[in-house]
Amino acid sequence: MRIPKAKPDYDYKKGILKDRPPLTELENLVLDAQRLRRSLEINREKKNKKALEEEYGKVWDQKELAAAFDVEAYLAPFVIVRRKKDGARGTLEFQTWPRLYFSWIEDEKEDEL
Repeated sequence: MRIPKAKPDYDYKKGILKDRPPLTELENLVLDAQRLRRSLEINREKKNKKALEEEYGKVWDQKELAAAFDVEAYLAPFVIVRRKKDGARGTLEFQTWPRLYFSWIEDEKEDEL
């Protein structure tokens, strides 16, 4: 007898939950509005690296990002990355200009879902 999983199956290559139906048009509009709002908040005023570090902690410029992470996808103002040192997958936010990355959030591991 097969015991059903307590967590949803996640397709990391496609970046979607396998057992979840596609988003509706309304859900897509809401998500786009939330992304736009966050992008406007981040880019309202240009902040240098020091100012962002005071607000968010660790900040990477483009060269540091390339050294520390492999970028999997951009969906402004977010970027999905995999940390090179340990393979951890997560999300960063980024400011458009100067291009700086911050607010690292590591994805939950599959066994934690």
